[in-house]
Amino acid sequence: MSKQIFKKIIDIIFFYDFLDKICDEPKNGLYIFDLNAYKKMIFYNYHLQFLKDISQNYQSSKQFYLERELTYNSIATIFRQICKSHEIEIKSKMKYCDSKYIIEYSIEKKQEYIDNPI
Repeated sequence: MSKQIFKKIIDIIFFYDFLDKICDEPKNGLYIFDLNAYKKMIFYNYHLQFLKDISQNYQSSKQFYLERELTYNSIATIFRQICKSHEIEIKSKMKYCDSKYIIEYSIEKKQEYIDNPI
């Protein structure tokens, strides 16, 4: 499936570096991507360079994932695709926030990167 989406697999260290910028410190080897992390990413415009850098890795027919309006759900879709290509566990949990249900994602930081920080 990942060959249908990616021409070349996105570097895991690059992905973890991006998560380090937007998520709080990993707890128990998990990055928590929630609405706060999304808002931080948008406020500091971290997503612009990230999307530009990964665009060369996506198949031309799948570029729409990167070019459409960036919402919480659309960036979460990109994260799920990257995690699936690296066989990284990503869990979701429903949270109730401001009269809405928001999905909070827990992204595993692989053991070899916990033992040897990037």
